[in-house]
Amino acid sequence: MFRWGRDPGFLVRSGLTRAARLGRLVILALLLHLGPGQAQSPNLPFRIADLTPLEQRTLQAALSLEGYYQGLIDGEWGGLSQSALDAATFRYRGRGAEALADLLQRFIARRDAEGWRPIPLDGTGLHVAVPIHFMRAVRAEEGDVLHRFVAEDDTLFLDALTSSRVRAAGIHDWMAERAARNTEVYSVNADGRQITAVQQADGGRSYAYSHRHNGRHVTLILISRASSNGRLGLMAASISRMPQPAFTLPRGGQLARLAATEGGQRPMPPPPQPAAPTPPRPTPHTPGPGQPDRIQGSGTGFFVNPSDIVTARHVIEGCNRLTLEDGTELRLIESDRVLDLAVLASPVRSPNWLGVAQNTGPRLGQTAYALGYPYRGLIDSGLSVTSGNISALGRAHDPGHRIMLSAPVQPGNSGGPLVSADGTVLGVIVSRLDDLAILDATGTIPQNMNFATSVTSLVRFLRENLVLLPDPDNPPFNIENGLPDTVAEAVVPILCR
Repeated sequence: MFRWGRDPGFLVRSGLTRAARLGRLVILALLLHLGPGQAQSPNLPFRIADLTPLEQRTLQAALSLEGYYQGLIDGEWGGLSQSALDAATFRYRGRGAEALADLLQRFIARRDAEGWRPIPLDGTGLHVAVPIHFMRAVRAEEGDVLHRFVAEDDTLFLDALTSSRVRAAGIHDWMAERAARNTEVYSVNADGRQITAVQQADGGRSYAYSHRHNGRHVTLILISRASSNGRLGLMAASISRMPQPAFTLPRGGQLARLAATEGGQRPMPPPPQPAAPTPPRPTPHTPGPGQPDRIQGSGTGFFVNPSDIVTARHVIEGCNRLTLEDGTELRLIESDRVLDLAVLASPVRSPNWLGVAQNTGPRLGQTAYALGYPYRGLIDSGLSVTSGNISALGRAHDPGHRIMLSAPVQPGNSGGPLVSADGTVLGVIVSRLDDLAILDATGTIPQNMNFATSVTSLVRFLRENLVLLPDPDNPPFNIENGLPDTVAEAVVPILCR
């Protein structure tokens, strides 16, 4: 089994002979003597000490996912990080820079395919990296379970729950009982946290982490089968009480240049775990006799993660089927009549989605942009972008928490995002003032008085329905300089059939 702690004193395997343990300690002592960041693998074109903390952190994550490193992913390079790197390059036949390039390329491919993102677990005070393409959030029946994630192939499981101190201790006792015979149970209870980690008889792993948050004990339970042990290791090592950056390599940095090298390398060995499967593209629906599959109406939606699309509830009312433009059939997850919101699931993953403002709301007078597909079938001009201001924030007693905006919107804009200049979602377009009704009542035509459900209500609605809100990977931009393709591709027409 393994023992958990900070690098460089993290991993001790059970079953080692005294000589092997002594040899390991001698190597570790030599590495420690060199000091953090001073140990150097042979044939590398740079010193590890010259890497930035973000580069070191991403390298630790790559080693963790491969199963070499089981220390904290914190960007602090010590003896354990170095011994893991040495072990990885030894497996690649000591090819130095080429071996490290292979390792980084494999990690980047898996990072993108499996969707590894550090996300906050609301109500726990913790942040953890989750492969959001590989795992899905599911609703738990137990009332004390705050979050539950399950791998598509059932090889990885995460529960985050609240409990009393006694029950939290019982969970750790239960975890210890899962240990395979003749393996060590690692247990730590210090610094306000309790950790238990074991090797299971089936080759998988179990891991529990507890701490106090807002007067309650919060426990994270991770369980894997052997094929996902590396994923469990990365998730466990990433647990933090502070927000963490994504696993990226700064452009122009030494590791980014190394990962981009081509030619002269031997074929990379197969990954120890299978990559997340790509869902098959759905077969277009063929209407039966007497059931014409014509489009009854349309609106706009936008991806908030790789598989979930937000739109307005009234866009989907009365529809037999909901599809994207290419015929991909969408499934309703949940809707809210008061908020006029709905969230749909797509079986085809999107590489692009919009960031949702989770800690701040729209500001009065703020410049805002409405994105959508107005008058689809009549104009078909593609995605439309109009600008205006947040002209009113709504009344406190308004259950829908509507905000008013001056950006022009038309039929078909409903369900589209209202975004700030950097593309962050501020609300969902839901309605416009009835021009004729106002004309009849006042004799005047209103100018640019349109409405959106505020992002404050949107975030609450999505969290209640276990919808993940990861940050996108888009580089910084300003819409005034043009809408990036990655943002435009995250906004889609919703067809009602």
